[in-house]
Amino acid sequence: MRIQLVSALCALSLAALGVQARDTNEVVTADRQDAAIAAAVREAQRTLDDFLQLAAAPPAGTQGFRVQVMVEDEHGIETFWITHFRVLDQGFVGEVANEPRVVKSVTWGQQLRFSREQITDWG
Repeated sequence: MRIQLVSALCALSLAALGVQARDTNEVVTADRQDAAIAAAVREAQRTLDDFLQLAAAPPAGTQGFRVQVMVEDEHGIETFWITHFRVLDQGFVGEVANEPRVVKSVTWGQQLRFSREQITDWG
């Protein structure tokens, strides 16, 4: 299982080599009550430690590690890909790689602080 996870992560990382500054693989809104979405988020959270360990010491030739984070403000809920992220004493910080469509409290390119619980996906 671990070898499969590392292989999948390497493939994702290599695919990310062609990613431009803005990530166009956006999920603007999603029904948090949807069973498939809830299951995907649970799986992302379950495997997050393995991903973070890999991202902290990336294999040669890999780059483009990112996490998807759910943000909520008075305008709604939106998910953003966060690049160039790092672990803090409490939570994380990284760069917003999507243009906001719903949430107005963040902007593309801003440094965003977020918690582990906000992470909904990774790649």
